[in-house]
Amino acid sequence: MTISELIRDGFDLMLVGMGSVFAFLVITVAAVMLMSKLAAWMESLLPQAETRPTSPSGIPADHMAAISAALHTYRSSHRSK
Repeated sequence: MTISELIRDGFDLMLVGMGSVFAFLVITVAAVMLMSKLAAWMESLLPQAETRPTSPSGIPADHMAAISAALHTYRSSHRSK
C-alpha cells in the first residue's frame, strides 16, 4: 500500500466515524425533544392540583393552624409542671 492509499483509508475511516457520531447525536436530540413533548402532553391530561391559601410567609393556612395548635399544646403542658 502506498502512502496515498493509507491517507485515503484514514480519511474514509474518519468520515465514517464522524458521520456515525453526528447521526447518533441527531437521533439523541430528536428523542429528547419527542420525550419533552410527550411529557408535556401527558402532564396536560392530569387533573390540576388545588391551590391552598397561603400566608405572607408562604406557609399554607392549614399548616400554620396545625403548628399553632402544636405550640399551644406544648406550651400549656410544660407550664403546668
